[in-house]
Amino acid sequence: MKVFDFDNTLYDGESSLDFFLFCLKKKKTLVKHLPSVIYNLMRYKAGYVGIEKIYSFCDKMMNVFFENRDRADEMLGLFWAKNSKKLKPALLELVSAEDAVISASPDFLLEGIRDRLKAQTLICTRTESGRITFLCYGKNKVKAFDEYFGGRTIDAFYTDSVNDMPMMKKAVSSYIVKGSKVRKVDKVD
Repeated sequence: MKVFDFDNTLYDGESSLDFFLFCLKKKKTLVKHLPSVIYNLMRYKAGYVGIEKIYSFCDKMMNVFFENRDRADEMLGLFWAKNSKKLKPALLELVSAEDAVISASPDFLLEGIRDRLKAQTLICTRTESGRITFLCYGKNKVKAFDEYFGGRTIDAFYTDSVNDMPMMKKAVSSYIVKGSKVRKVDKVD
């Protein structure tokens, strides 16, 4: 089985940030959160943010998105109508129904594009009533994978980030994705 990270791997960019910026255009009051979003995203990508900080920040942003659930659903549909073009066709060609997509992005966001991903299994940050109940990040990705698949072997794992080192260690083979280029990495111990 192959497992794929979503952001910057199958999707060209950070879908949560793109969704925030999309919502920002529709709801100008979100601008007050922009510096914090950019700062935390940079720290996340550099591997400087611990799980507690990410959890706290993401939970805060979830409350912003879910102030009005009906409006959030409408925004999600409009977002994917515009942003599905950011899915990487060459990477999507590698995905089959038996594979899995695993992501720190929230479930409500990725459910909106599930049908385009081909993989039947989508494992991501879980939310309920606008609150994060499980952050699928770092070691938690391995935990979530194991909860879903037990001891199943990951033949190949595709990611853009060393933040996914726990998943890379679990996989037989790992691949780093930069843009549309895919490079196999030496076995990670």
